[in-house]
Amino acid sequence: MSTSPGEPDDFTIGGHGPDNDEMSAAAFRQELNELKIEKLGNRITIISVIIPCLIGAIVWFAYMDIKDRMVDVHDTGQNEVQDVAETLGAKINAMTVDMAKIQHQLETTLKDLESGMAKLATAKAEKSEVKVDLARLEKSLSDRESATSKTLENELKKALTATESRVAEIIAKTAELEKSLGKQTAELDTAIQEMTAAIQEGKSGSAALVAQIAAQIADKEKTMAYLQKELGLVKIKANTLEQTTIDRKTLDRELARIKQQYQEEILKSQAQVSPGKSAPPKQPKTSESISEKDLLQ
Repeated sequence: MSTSPGEPDDFTIGGHGPDNDEMSAAAFRQELNELKIEKLGNRITIISVIIPCLIGAIVWFAYMDIKDRMVDVHDTGQNEVQDVAETLGAKINAMTVDMAKIQHQLETTLKDLESGMAKLATAKAEKSEVKVDLARLEKSLSDRESATSKTLENELKKALTATESRVAEIIAKTAELEKSLGKQTAELDTAIQEMTAAIQEGKSGSAALVAQIAAQIADKEKTMAYLQKELGLVKIKANTLEQTTIDRKTLDRELARIKQQYQEEILKSQAQVSPGKSAPPKQPKTSESISEKDLLQ
């Protein structure tokens, strides 16, 4: 603190001079500085104590807050993990059930496929066998048709010749029977006329002669009735044979019918190839089994 030259120094103690004032001012300033330094040191001490405390409090509060949050997060995460685990377990169980169903379906489908493959292989084998059998059957039918046609033609020609010979024999026998019947009739008429004349000439003839003549007449009548009956039967047989006589046109029609029958059998055999193995066709009639009724159909 400075003073003007003319004024008395208020801080002068005991009448000291300017040097003392300077010393006092310096001591005061030094003391003031020391007080300032002490206050500053106290402040620094307080700050150095308060700041760590504040930092510790902040850290403690932050730790507690983080701990609470971690506990919440842990609980929430644990619940979520538990929910996820339960959901995952349910999905795994459902997937296990689905896998079992799929495996069962695959096993069933595999069995069906194996059965179908076996059936397909069997069907292919049967189809091959049917084709071979059909080829053999067609060849056999073709050979049999040609052989049977020739055999039938020969047999029918023989039957025609035999029938014509039989008809000729029956006609000759009929003529012979008619001739014999005419002769017997003439003899009977002559005998009747003779007996009638004898009766008229000798009306006094014995009863025995009349009885004998009556017996002869009865025998002649029986013979004539028998001959007429035989003649009727022969005529019936002749008419039947004439009706059953086979000409060339009938033979051609019969051969055409037999050929058509073979073709129908072949078509039936081919139609039976697709469902399964075809059954052997019926054997055609041979010449031994063909009757006159079959030839006239």
